Amino acid sequence: MLDVSSPIRVRRPFYYDGPIPRSKSWLNRALILRSIFSGLTIEGWHPSEADGEDVTHIGQALRDLAAGKREFSIGDSGTGFRFLLARLSRESGEFLIHGSERLFSRPHLELYRVLGPLGSKVRVESPTSVRLSSRGWPKGAIQLSVDAGESSQFASALLLAGSNISDGVSLEVRTHADSPMRSGGYLEMTTKMLEQIGCQISRLSSRGQMQIELKAPASEAALALHAEPDWSSIFTLACLASVETAGLLKLSERDSQTLATTAQPDAIGLSFLEKAGVHIERGRQIEVHGRRHRRGIDCDLGGAPDLFPCLAAVLATAEGASTLSGAPQLRLKESDRIRTTVETLRSVGISVEERADGICLAGGAPPA
Repeated sequence: MLDVSSPIRVRRPFYYDGPIPRSKSWLNRALILRSIFSGLTIEGWHPSEADGEDVTHIGQALRDLAAGKREFSIGDSGTGFRFLLARLSRESGEFLIHGSERLFSRPHLELYRVLGPLGSKVRVESPTSVRLSSRGWPKGAIQLSVDAGESSQFASALLLAGSNISDGVSLEVRTHADSPMRSGGYLEMTTKMLEQIGCQISRLSSRGQMQIELKAPASEAALALHAEPDWSSIFTLACLASVETAGLLKLSERDSQTLATTAQPDAIGLSFLEKAGVHIERGRQIEVHGRRHRRGIDCDLGGAPDLFPCLAAVLATAEGASTLSGAPQLRLKESDRIRTTVETLRSVGISVEERADGICLAGGAPPA
């Protein structure tokens, strides 16, 4: 626990070559899969405080489910709630899920709707809890259709929950011209993890729709997943290194090698920094070297919205204007991340224009 009464000493210039937390998005998916495939092992991960509240909440909820409990707490985690709700719908019984008022104000109705024909009914009990009445999914092949205009997590939740159905799951993922799939890279991450444990996945995209066919692994023996480093955390460290002339981030060889194979959308963050003029060595070990001068760039963050706050800070004093766009879903997180980022930047004298899906930064020298 950080002692806030003590002064925080920052080493200058910034330097880091230590351990990287494992990916929270990856772990949320892996924990759901482990609750379905009892023999699945998660290699390269030991639970710790570094996992964050989302992973802690869903991990505890799944342990409670295995122990026969029917009441769960998921905190502020939208991902955890959607994944847990779909997972519980595979079981028979009454379940009560508690969370924050902010959590239940976020969009979930499409997932509630899709679970209905599968034998589940979701009822809002209070501003901070919902009740799931479930008969469990019907036997045989499952055919589903979900609108992913609000979130790709609905599709991920259904695929994870149905990953062991022997007759397979056929999932139609719908989008619209005026409402494209939000954070679609995370759906790719889900399907890749399913393939890694032996599921057969086929995808066909046409006219704003994606058809995903899922078949369970031929065998559940000796299933394993190796935990990936969190590329969102890596990006945060890379941003800290990038804003100082002699700043340096060094990744281990093993973590560096995951950049070529990971499906984590936030791995694109290093490319954004390179575009802004930051020097990145991509050898056996990735190194990020700070630069005094960075140039303004335009970034579409629709696929990787979690990069927004740190990237905004890096580009705030770049030479030339920058635009961060394509991520209106940031307003529906635990807080309105666009508004809070704008307020933070303005509080230190940064010129920034707030937009519906992001911001425009004027750039230039930092305020005196």
